[in-house]
Amino acid sequence: MKKQQYQLEFLLKGSSFSALWDMISTPEGLEKWFADRVEAIEDNAICFEWDTQQQVANIKNIKLNEYARFHWIDSPEKHYFEFRIAKNELTNELTLIITDFAYPNDMEDEKQLWDSNVSTLCRVLGV
Repeated sequence: MKKQQYQLEFLLKGSSFSALWDMISTPEGLEKWFADRVEAIEDNAICFEWDTQQQVANIKNIKLNEYARFHWIDSPEKHYFEFRIAKNELTNELTLIITDFAYPNDMEDEKQLWDSNVSTLCRVLGV
């Protein structure tokens, strides 16, 4: 069974663009909502820790103020997770778009985990 790509969109009403960008693109920001501990370990590698689990991701691409794409080092090269910010030009509201990959049987659990993480992100951002 192959992993499938999926996208989730979260409207973040009242969020500051610069604060959201910091939360998705820096180890300090990611540590506030995504993992218990986040540390840059090389030029383009970041170590994420949850309780006793540790995973390393390479920064695949960052386009300033638009998106940050990461690749878990133990995953196939074509699999990644990405945080993208979209701004509605009419309302100025921000949407966080998350792209990830999961096995079909794990899809609902993965989505619930992202929902929980983004709820934490909203609390940290005060939205």
